[in-house]
Amino acid sequence: DRMGYICVVERCYILIGCRPDEHVLLLGPLQQLINAERGEMLELRQRRKTSGRKKSPADVDDVELERRLERQQLQRRHIIVQAMLQKLRLSPAESRAAHPVREIDAVRGSTQHFRIHINEIPKAEPLRYPLPLPSVGKQWALAKLLIDVGPDPLVLALKLLLLERSVLVLGEHMQEVTACACALLELLRPFEWASGFTPVLPPRMLDFVNSPVPFVAGVVATDVAEIENDDRVLEAMTAGMSLLNLSTNTLQITNEKGITKKMSLCPYLREQLGYLRGRVLDLACEPSSALVNF
Repeated sequence: DRMGYICVVERCYILIGCRPDEHVLLLGPLQQLINAERGEMLELRQRRKTSGRKKSPADVDDVELERRLERQQLQRRHIIVQAMLQKLRLSPAESRAAHPVREIDAVRGSTQHFRIHINEIPKAEPLRYPLPLPSVGKQWALAKLLIDVGPDPLVLALKLLLLERSVLVLGEHMQEVTACACALLELLRPFEWASGFTPVLPPRMLDFVNSPVPFVAGVVATDVAEIENDDRVLEAMTAGMSLLNLSTNTLQITNEKGITKKMSLCPYLREQLGYLRGRVLDLACEPSSALVNF
């Protein structure tokens, strides 16, 4: 309230030529760069506000000062990005790092880390990443599915895919829907989904759900219930499509005749996934965890 109205303008940055398994290395320094530039701008405004000196005709107005700062930041930004490209590289030994085969080794063993400090970023702290590097897209979506949806619906969704049945992922947020749709296909490995895959399906193209070909698709909508109760969706659910609702964290299995007989759950798998979910929940409680935030 003290700052008045705030206008938030979202920008999209496209990273070209980056290895998907090393994306996480860029996110930390980029966030530090954003925080540094934002802090400099706020500091400039605060300093002008609290100076207490009356402006003279020779003084530069606030708008011009901010423009000068933006030009300086833009020039420095290119230098910082070049430094990131040079420093954010794993050595051959670090690239070969792998997770332990046994869980006990993962708990008791020591973890290798990749450490980096981008000195060119003002007030930047050193960063540390565990090896092998975490995959933001895959592992965050898996944590989302385990924590919110739960192990049982997740296993049932994978069984439906193995039976070549369609799954529609429905949610209110683009990042959640696309990440979870991609995570379902990753969890099928070593098998591969050979049919249709559409991470984001526009609501106006909802007729696609009645396709005779099995598919995995995501739909983003502000009114999830409207999509869920759409006649086309209800008709598709009688013909083999299941609905994974990320807003209510539920899985509605298809009404196809005879499919429920194939949906039994393995007790051992349920137990192991339950333990894994508990461990992920413990990690999500840490203040530095990004599991509950995208």
